[in-house]
Amino acid sequence: MTGELREVQARKGRIVIPSPEGVPLEFRLGSIGDRAVAFLLDNLIIGLLVLVLVLGAATQSGMAVWAIVVFGFFLLRHFYFAVAESRGRGRTPGKRVRGLRVVDAAGGALDARSLVVRNLLRELDTYLPLTVIPALPMLWPSAPGLLPTTVKQ
Repeated sequence: MTGELREVQARKGRIVIPSPEGVPLEFRLGSIGDRAVAFLLDNLIIGLLVLVLVLGAATQSGMAVWAIVVFGFFLLRHFYFAVAESRGRGRTPGKRVRGLRVVDAAGGALDARSLVVRNLLRELDTYLPLTVIPALPMLWPSAPGLLPTTVKQ
Protein backbone atom coordinates (compact mmCIF):
# COMPACT_ATOMS: atom_id res chain seq x y z
CA MET A 1 0.00 0.00 0.00
CA THR A 2 1.41 3.38 -0.93
CA GLY A 3 2.03 6.11 1.63
CA GLU A 4 -0.51 8.39 -0.06
CA LEU A 5 -3.26 5.78 0.12
CA ARG A 6 -2.42 5.17 3.79
CA GLU A 7 -2.78 8.89 4.54
CA VAL A 8 -6.20 8.97 2.86
CA GLN A 9 -7.30 5.94 4.87
CA ALA A 10 -5.99 7.48 8.12
CA ARG A 11 -7.91 10.69 7.49
CA LYS A 12 -11.08 8.60 7.23
CA GLY A 13 -10.42 7.22 10.72
CA ARG A 14 -9.30 3.79 9.61
CA ILE A 15 -6.17 2.14 8.32
CA VAL A 16 -5.73 -1.00 6.24
CA ILE A 17 -2.59 -3.07 6.72
CA PRO A 18 -1.81 -5.92 4.32
CA SER A 19 -0.94 -9.14 6.13
CA PRO A 20 1.86 -11.48 4.96
CA GLU A 21 -0.84 -13.75 3.56
CA GLY A 22 -2.19 -10.89 1.44
CA VAL A 23 -5.36 -10.45 3.47
CA PRO A 24 -5.98 -6.78 4.31
CA LEU A 25 -6.45 -6.07 8.00
CA GLU A 26 -8.61 -3.03 8.69
CA PHE A 27 -8.29 -1.09 11.93
CA ARG A 28 -10.35 1.84 13.16
CA LEU A 29 -8.06 4.53 14.56
CA GLY A 30 -8.81 5.72 18.07
CA SER A 31 -10.04 9.30 18.28
CA ILE A 32 -8.18 11.88 20.33
CA GLY A 33 -11.12 11.92 22.73
CA ASP A 34 -11.02 8.14 23.25
CA ARG A 35 -7.26 8.28 23.78
CA ALA A 36 -7.53 11.17 26.25
CA VAL A 37 -10.25 9.44 28.27
CA ALA A 38 -8.24 6.20 28.36
CA PHE A 39 -5.13 8.11 29.47
CA LEU A 40 -7.08 9.92 32.20
CA LEU A 41 -8.63 6.65 33.43
CA ASP A 42 -5.20 5.01 33.59
CA ASN A 43 -3.79 7.99 35.47
CA LEU A 44 -6.73 7.84 37.87
CA ILE A 45 -5.84 4.19 38.55
CA ILE A 46 -2.20 5.18 39.12
CA GLY A 47 -3.34 7.96 41.47
CA LEU A 48 -5.54 5.57 43.45
CA LEU A 49 -2.68 3.08 43.78
CA VAL A 50 -0.37 5.86 44.98
CA LEU A 51 -3.05 6.93 47.47
CA VAL A 52 -3.19 3.37 48.80
CA LEU A 53 0.61 3.45 49.18
CA VAL A 54 0.50 6.79 51.01
CA LEU A 55 -2.34 5.74 53.31
CA GLY A 56 -0.52 2.51 54.10
CA ALA A 57 2.66 4.43 54.86
CA ALA A 58 0.81 6.94 57.03
CA THR A 59 0.14 4.21 59.59
CA GLN A 60 3.88 3.46 59.82
CA SER A 61 6.78 5.53 61.04
CA GLY A 62 10.26 5.95 59.66
CA MET A 63 11.92 7.24 56.55
CA ALA A 64 12.29 3.77 55.04
CA VAL A 65 8.52 3.50 54.63
CA TRP A 66 8.38 6.80 52.74
CA ALA A 67 11.31 5.72 50.59
CA ILE A 68 9.26 2.67 49.61
CA VAL A 69 6.31 4.96 48.77
CA VAL A 70 8.49 7.15 46.54
CA PHE A 71 9.97 4.07 44.85
CA GLY A 72 6.47 2.61 44.39
CA PHE A 73 5.33 5.87 42.79
CA PHE A 74 8.37 5.77 40.47
CA LEU A 75 7.55 2.20 39.41
CA LEU A 76 3.88 2.97 38.83
CA ARG A 77 4.55 6.14 36.86
CA HIS A 78 7.20 4.61 34.63
CA PHE A 79 6.10 1.01 34.15
CA TYR A 80 2.31 0.85 34.68
CA PHE A 81 1.54 1.35 30.99
CA ALA A 82 4.23 -1.01 29.69
CA VAL A 83 3.28 -3.81 32.08
CA ALA A 84 -0.46 -3.34 31.53
CA GLU A 85 -0.08 -3.27 27.74
CA SER A 86 2.20 -6.32 27.68
CA ARG A 87 -0.10 -8.36 29.92
CA GLY A 88 -3.33 -7.06 28.35
CA ARG A 89 -2.47 -7.69 24.67
CA GLY A 90 -1.90 -4.00 23.95
CA ARG A 91 -4.55 -2.73 26.35
CA THR A 92 -4.39 -0.92 29.65
CA PRO A 93 -7.55 -0.83 31.78
CA GLY A 94 -8.33 2.64 30.40
CA LYS A 95 -7.82 1.49 26.81
CA ARG A 96 -10.00 -1.56 27.47
CA VAL A 97 -12.86 0.68 28.66
CA ARG A 98 -12.62 2.79 25.49
CA GLY A 99 -12.13 -0.20 23.14
CA LEU A 100 -8.56 0.72 22.16
CA ARG A 101 -5.34 -1.22 21.86
CA VAL A 102 -1.77 -0.60 20.74
CA VAL A 103 -0.54 -2.38 17.59
CA ASP A 104 2.69 -2.33 15.61
CA ALA A 105 3.00 -1.25 11.98
CA ALA A 106 1.96 -4.72 10.81
CA GLY A 107 -1.13 -4.78 13.02
CA GLY A 108 0.31 -7.21 15.58
CA ALA A 109 1.15 -6.86 19.23
CA LEU A 110 4.16 -4.77 20.22
CA ASP A 111 7.17 -6.61 21.60
CA ALA A 112 8.41 -5.88 25.13
CA ARG A 113 11.24 -3.59 24.00
CA SER A 114 8.87 -1.45 21.91
CA LEU A 115 6.43 -1.18 24.81
CA VAL A 116 9.13 -0.06 27.24
CA VAL A 117 10.55 2.53 24.82
CA ARG A 118 7.08 3.78 23.90
CA ASN A 119 6.10 4.23 27.50
CA LEU A 120 9.37 5.71 28.73
CA LEU A 121 9.01 8.37 26.05
CA ARG A 122 5.71 9.29 27.70
CA GLU A 123 7.82 10.78 30.48
CA LEU A 124 9.35 13.23 28.00
CA ASP A 125 6.31 14.12 25.94
CA THR A 126 3.62 14.17 28.63
CA TYR A 127 4.72 14.08 32.25
CA LEU A 128 7.74 16.38 31.94
CA PRO A 129 5.75 19.23 30.36
CA LEU A 130 2.92 18.72 32.87
CA THR A 131 5.48 19.04 35.65
CA VAL A 132 7.52 21.93 34.26
CA ILE A 133 4.82 24.24 32.88
CA PRO A 134 3.15 24.97 36.24
CA ALA A 135 6.60 25.50 37.80
CA LEU A 136 7.84 27.72 34.97
CA PRO A 137 7.51 31.05 36.85
CA MET A 138 9.74 29.62 39.62
CA LEU A 139 12.23 28.12 37.17
CA TRP A 140 12.39 31.13 34.83
CA PRO A 141 10.95 34.26 36.49
CA SER A 142 11.50 36.52 33.46
CA ALA A 143 9.93 34.06 30.99
CA PRO A 144 7.56 35.53 28.43
CA GLY A 145 3.94 34.90 29.33
CA LEU A 146 3.31 31.21 28.83
CA LEU A 147 1.05 31.30 31.85
CA PRO A 148 -1.30 34.16 32.67
CA THR A 149 -0.06 36.52 35.34
CA THR A 150 -1.86 39.19 37.29
CA VAL A 151 -0.53 42.72 37.02
CA LYS A 152 -1.47 45.47 39.46
CA GLN A 153 -2.24 48.83 37.87
